[in-house]
Parts: sequence; C-alpha cells; structure tokens
Amino acid sequence: MKLLNVILVLLVAATATAGQLTENIKVKGDFRLRHEMIDKEGSEIRNRQRFRTRLGMAAQGNEDIKVNFGIASGGDHPTSTNQTLGDGFTSKSLMIDIASFDYAVAQDISFTGGKMKNPFYTPAKTQLIWDGDLRPEGVVFNYNSGAVFASSGAFSIDERSDDINAALYAAQAGMSFDINSMELKIGGSWYNYSKLFDSQDYNLNEFFGVLNSQVGGKPASLFVDYSANSKADTDDTGFLYGVKLGKAKNVGSWDAQWSYRKVEANSVYGAFDDGDFAGGQTGCQGHKVNFGYMFGENAKFGFTYFMNEKIEDGATYNRFQADIKLKF
Repeated sequence: MKLLNVILVLLVAATATAGQLTENIKVKGDFRLRHEMIDKEGSEIRNRQRFRTRLGMAAQGNEDIKVNFGIASGGDHPTSTNQTLGDGFTSKSLMIDIASFDYAVAQDISFTGGKMKNPFYTPAKTQLIWDGDLRPEGVVFNYNSGAVFASSGAFSIDERSDDINAALYAAQAGMSFDINSMELKIGGSWYNYSKLFDSQDYNLNEFFGVLNSQVGGKPASLFVDYSANSKADTDDTGFLYGVKLGKAKNVGSWDAQWSYRKVEANSVYGAFDDGDFAGGQTGCQGHKVNFGYMFGENAKFGFTYFMNEKIEDGATYNRFQADIKLKF
C-alpha cells in the first residue's frame, strides 16, 4: 500500500492543484476475488483462489488531451492480472497496467499513444483474438461517428537491439445499422504480426457481426466472430458464435451468455488470445457459459464454466470460476 500511496501523491502533484483534483482527475478501480477449479485430463483436479485489483486515473490536461494511468495486480504475463493466493502469505506485485494519452484531433477522430486498453472492437467482448486483460503498446488512430467506426495502428511487441523488432500492424472498420427495433453491427479487421518470437508470422483476417435487440424487455445479442491466418498452410481458421441475454447493471439485474468456439492451432496468435479458454492453448474447441447477478450497488456475483477439448485427440479441459466483483 505504501507504493500505491506514493504513486497517487506523485500523480496528483504533477497534474493538478488540490482545488482542481475533482474537476480534472477521475479515479476508478475494481477488486475481484475468484475461486477456480481446473480439471485437465491426465492431471489432478486443481483448486485455487485468486484476486485481481486495479486502480485507474484519467487526467484532463486540456479540452483535447487526456492522460491515462493505471496499476494492476499480477506479474509480467500479458493476458493476466490475477494473483494466486497461498504462497506463504508473501506480498503481491503491482504493475503498470496503462500509461497512455488520448488526443481528440477533431470531431469523431482521436489519436492514442502508449500502453493502452485494447482499441479494437470485439463482438460482445468475446476473446477469440484478444484476451480482455491485454494492453497493446503503440499508437492508433480512431474514427467513430456512431454509424461508422475505424481504427488503424502500429504496435511494438518486442524491441531488439541486434535484430528487427517484432511488431503488429492493424486496421479495423465496421458499421452499425438500425433494422426496425434491432441494431446490426458488422465489420472486419486485419492484424499483421511480423518477426515474432517463434519466427512464425501471422496475417489474421477477421470478420464479425452482432445483432442487438430486446427479448422479454431485456437486452439480447447474437454474435459471431471469424479469423483466418493467411500465413499458415494448415489449421488456419477459428470461429466463435453465441448469445447473450440481460445486462447486470442495477441491483437485482442479471446477465447470461453462452458461446462456442473452435480455435485451430495456427488461426490466432496464442500468446494474446483468451488465457482461460482451454488454458490459453490453441488447437482447441468447446463451450463457455457465464452468468452474473448484481447483489448490491457496484457489487456482482458471477460464475463461468469452460467445457473444452483438444481438436487433435479430444483430451478434455474443464474450468470453473466463481467471482465476486466490486467496483468504485
């Protein structure tokens, strides 16, 4: 906590006077406690408790520029901010999770640079290509008029003193349409990875769609996501589809989601996709079921169950997570 206090004091002192604090700086955070059971074929069933905590700040430098800073629990894994309990009561690590700025270039056009939240749209926040905890590092231009959205960026994956850097170049575009009382959102993405650690390049072409409507007075969504790697000769496609009902926002509200995905071995870059599905492995397929319930203001209980298997030999991988999530 001493480290956290020092960081907060330095940030406040550098960006605002005491009178400007509430006007120019917004602070938010969350805490999650999780019980997790992993049942992997050929291994003993594993039970563990984990937590995640995050604190973020957004400081408005002027009407066009905003600086973002965040810290989170976890280590140096790019797709996880979890800390596992039970290591002899040792102290846990805090890491810089976000360090970026947003510049509003013009109406509907913005520029972001640094270590940032994922700037690319993902249908229903699914994780076929991107894990939700991943924080890309680079620069990106964004356009969003509501009906049309587009992003284009360049990101550094590994800076090397004696070789060409590993990098990601990306672009995405999509549109939203109103169809009677429904909204249809469709789009596509291009993700080009070069000079990766395993010397394998990836050129991912993504297509996605989401249909939003109402069922029984509750929001409902049908979604689909597809990825193909044109740099691979075999096992080059992945897909995901599912449905979501409800929205856990107010006390007593709930949401539920089901999805099925198949991720062939070379269809996505495994280091950055969902770290929970099949233990973060590619070459797998299966179901994911999630339910969440708001039992108090900014307080949510939820569970997630993964029923996965390897495509090659059918070896099973099941994972159950029960969470309590608190926000402020």
